[in-house]
Amino acid sequence: MRLEIETVIPNAWLTRLLMSSLCAGALVLGGACSDDELEVSPPTDPAAPSDPAAPVDPTDPTDPTDPEPEEKDIVDIASETAGLETLVALVSKLDLVDTLKGEGPFTVLAPNNDAFDALFEELGVDLGETSAIDYIDGLDEDEDEDEETLEQLRSAVMYHVIGESVLAGDIEDEDTIATLLLDEVEEPVTLTAKVTTSDVDETITVSFIAVGTNEGDPIEATVLAADVEASNGVVHIIDTVLLPFDLVAEDPSSVELLRPFNPRPLSAR
Repeated sequence: MRLEIETVIPNAWLTRLLMSSLCAGALVLGGACSDDELEVSPPTDPAAPSDPAAPVDPTDPTDPTDPEPEEKDIVDIASETAGLETLVALVSKLDLVDTLKGEGPFTVLAPNNDAFDALFEELGVDLGETSAIDYIDGLDEDEDEDEETLEQLRSAVMYHVIGESVLAGDIEDEDTIATLLLDEVEEPVTLTAKVTTSDVDETITVSFIAVGTNEGDPIEATVLAADVEASNGVVHIIDTVLLPFDLVAEDPSSVELLRPFNPRPLSAR
């Protein structure tokens, strides 16, 4: 009986054996063969990917290949925030975009759309089927009446801009805050802060009070959304337009929408 035994030689040893034979032949011919040439690379997994680099996960916030997030200034933030369309239209109409895109830092108290609608209604402006944005766009600076209105609205907007970054948590009750609106002697027209804490749930409410020559109760605006940070400052969304001058209440049909408190906007410095 003949017993056949199959000998399995590992690939690595077989390769070394072949290399040894080749080296022996090389020596006979006068060549040289070093141990380094006998090194055998470890076998590779044919199922492994050819590129050992890990795949990039586009959803990974720590991915080093992600581009730097784009910085957004106050105008960018306002333009992307629902409910501030009227303010954005007014800033554009008054050519204040470059100002609020400046280095700053600024704090902008941003009245929402409802605040402007209430303002125009109180001033006796009958918008009818026209939106507040269309009304603003329709103002013509070449018309005397519209030019005066635009200057008064410019003063109103600058009364909502503070020349430093002021976070809600840094505001204390009865703080006096200087705005970028200047009075007749080029002194900043100020706001008064009001901070209250609820007895029920200890919720803190921040408000700003206009301190002009308003007849009756002073205008007070409550912060609806605080500390919307931008690359050049911060935005607080408020529910009322603050005015540092009297409203024309005795004659709502008057073309003089606002009686100025001798305001001088930033552009008049």
